[in-house]
Amino acid sequence: MSYCIPSEVIELMPLKTVVELLDDTGTAETVEEVSPLLVKMISKSDALIDAQLRSRYPVPLTSIPEIIKTISIIFTKYNCWNRRGYDIPMSVTKEYDDGMRLLKEIRDGQVDIGIETDTGEDFFIKTNKTIEDNYFNLESYQ
Repeated sequence: MSYCIPSEVIELMPLKTVVELLDDTGTAETVEEVSPLLVKMISKSDALIDAQLRSRYPVPLTSIPEIIKTISIIFTKYNCWNRRGYDIPMSVTKEYDDGMRLLKEIRDGQVDIGIETDTGEDFFIKTNKTIEDNYFNLESYQ
């Protein structure tokens, strides 16, 4: 499941810009003609979000907080501009940098997105070593 959908990206970018950035043939006039590529850009954005959040939350997220949807849209806008090699508008770059900073704060637990991080299992490490296997002990230091 994607964190955003193409229509949400188009709400925040002019349709003409979306088509121009994603049309490789130069003949597309509607978003439907470039929709498969837009979906790829969304997937790329979602993969980046999952990579950042993987250490804190089980991904992909099953319930999507509004802030994650917004970050996905921001990253998708950036990816659309970046794929063309055009000079990316400063506003898009700033949004991307702010989104990445916020994502790292979410990952580090500084921002709560309302999703439980506890999986219900205690974390522990299994080993085949026993206390008798300790090579160093108090007696060896005296």
